[in-house]
Amino acid sequence: MLENRTSNHTVFSFHPGCFLKRECTDRGENLADLAKVLDCTLEMLEHVCAGEAPLTPEMAYRLQHHWEISAGLLIGAQRDFEAGLPWTIVDQDT
Repeated sequence: MLENRTSNHTVFSFHPGCFLKRECTDRGENLADLAKVLDCTLEMLEHVCAGEAPLTPEMAYRLQHHWEISAGLLIGAQRDFEAGLPWTIVDQDT
């Protein structure tokens, strides 16, 4: 993840695999079980989580049904990462 902090904004770029890895841990799941849900190999999912392989639209669709999270958001994050586009978050503390 690349981060650039300016005044009350944080601009960063991230691979959606970072999100997957953290979300999996937060939900008490493991990557092996998630790989079965996503119909991919554990090795492939590990590469996605490491940011070494893209999150595919098929994976995003399966995640949408498994975790009830927007497939469009995940696909958009992958597209923006590949294009080198940053995300901006306005800090609420300022």
